[in-house]
This record gives sequence, C-alpha cells and structure tokens, in this order.
Amino acid sequence: MSAGFEVVPASVGESAGRAHRAAAAVRPVDLAGALAEVAAGLSGGTSVAAAARLSDVWGEAVPKWASDAEAYGSQLDDAARGYRGAEDRAGADVKAAAR
Repeated sequence: MSAGFEVVPASVGESAGRAHRAAAAVRPVDLAGALAEVAAGLSGGTSVAAAARLSDVWGEAVPKWASDAEAYGSQLDDAARGYRGAEDRAGADVKAAAR
C-alpha cells in the first residue's frame, strides 16, 4: 500500500486562475470609500465612529486580501509548473528505461 498522494496539475492550475480572478475582482472594490459617506449622512449620530473604524479596517483588509489572493495564485502557478515538470521527467525516465 502506498502512502503517497495524487496531484492533478491541471486542477492546481485552475485553482491558481480562480485565485487570480478573485483578486482582480476584489481589488477595485472600495468598501472603505462607501463608508466615508456615512459621516455626512449621519452627522452627530453614534454610528459615525463605528463606520469610521470599519472604513479603516476595510481600507486595509480588502487590499491585503486581494494581494494575498494574488500571491496565493502565484504560488499555485509555481506548484502546478513543478508538478507538471516532475511528471514530464518521470515520463522521460520511464521511456528511457524501456529502451
């Protein structure tokens, strides 16, 4: 019985593409900007401070998430290339041994 694992490089590559697309979709979203208008609409309200804090958090979190998702996609791209390379080398070794 083998204790190994199986990787489908095409699936890893597809996941990389999904991560890149998610990052591209989220990157332009300005949740922080939308909350900036709360202060004008609710001046003097108790929600103003909470909206400002949430705006600050989203202003940092959304770009970081997009950057992290892009980096993850790049790591998956690298992994897919590595797995494909290993399969190609193993196939070449099998062909060479059969000669």
